[in-house]
Amino acid sequence: SQWCDVGSVPDFKQNSRLQLGSFNNLEVIPEGGEYKARSFSEDKAVITAETKGKMITMTRQMIINDDLGGFIRIARMMGHSAARTVGNDVYTYLMANNNMFDGVAMFDAGHNNLPTGAAPTAVALGAARTLMRKQKDVDDNDFLNIQPAYIICGVELEDTMNVLLASETDPSKANSKIPNPVRNMAQLITDPRLGATEWYMVAAPSEAPLIEVAFLDGNQTPYLESQNGFTVDGTMWKVRMDYGLSGIDFRG
Repeated sequence: SQWCDVGSVPDFKQNSRLQLGSFNNLEVIPEGGEYKARSFSEDKAVITAETKGKMITMTRQMIINDDLGGFIRIARMMGHSAARTVGNDVYTYLMANNNMFDGVAMFDAGHNNLPTGAAPTAVALGAARTLMRKQKDVDDNDFLNIQPAYIICGVELEDTMNVLLASETDPSKANSKIPNPVRNMAQLITDPRLGATEWYMVAAPSEAPLIEVAFLDGNQTPYLESQNGFTVDGTMWKVRMDYGLSGIDFRG
């Protein structure tokens, strides 16, 4: 939820996300001269929401033998499950490196956003930052100068990244007094679902959203419903969420 854009869709149809090209630079208009019209190019990603859910049954005996805390625990577990499912889908999508709307993988040399794959160092992070800042708009006219906001990595790299982003001097240099050029460059996010050597650099979703998670009618709260059994004594609990996600802008 920190580095993904969060949006809303009104239905389960394909919903478009447009990105416009640049207006480009202004031109000199001589006295009595005519203004030239400018058209926009556009890229279009699509997001389709779907329903995900699960059901659990508590028998009459389980209810009698348990205290009222059991119902609270069920609701809490279902809420955690819903949030975890969204996170699983996001990180699975990120690691899968799916094709974007242009038929090219999210991270690809054709998108100029694929560093050499080196282990994290000041040089490696600086090279990735350079690629991000030199991204151009849809019309390939203007540099966007996008700044990295987050570094995302697996928990195995957590200590390495923390040292790298916090050190005053370059930690790769022994007894060095060379300033660390990537100090405080971005906020670190670690997640155990990522691989041991994987790391990503992403922009703020308000500037260049890499992935958007769109919820039906903007509702991010899991829907919980219970129903008492008739043919079988007990209570059935159901949880569902309606959402979809897609890669929006490889430039981020």
